[in-house]
Amino acid sequence: MPLFTIPKWEWDKPLTGHNIREKFFMQNGHPLSKCADFELDFLHCADGLGRKRALQECNQEWEDFIECGNNMKKSARRAAIREQRDKLVKEGKWPPK
Repeated sequence: MPLFTIPKWEWDKPLTGHNIREKFFMQNGHPLSKCADFELDFLHCADGLGRKRALQECNQEWEDFIECGNNMKKSARRAAIREQRDKLVKEGKWPPK
């Protein structure tokens, strides 16, 4: 059993008397970081699984969290679009008429 677990958000109000998500992860109704929701999704999925199993079973949540932080997929897509546009400019097909 893990030493520290994240309480389920549906149960926190009756148990603690306040909403843990709003108290610790939100500020003025907004997440403390732009990736906070992705991080919480991963932590909810990984809760109690252990590191290896969590990375296997919660891979999609982990990838979403990492992508939010480094934007590698977005940058690669932007570069591919730019290359395609440059190719069309060379062929004289850009800008469209």
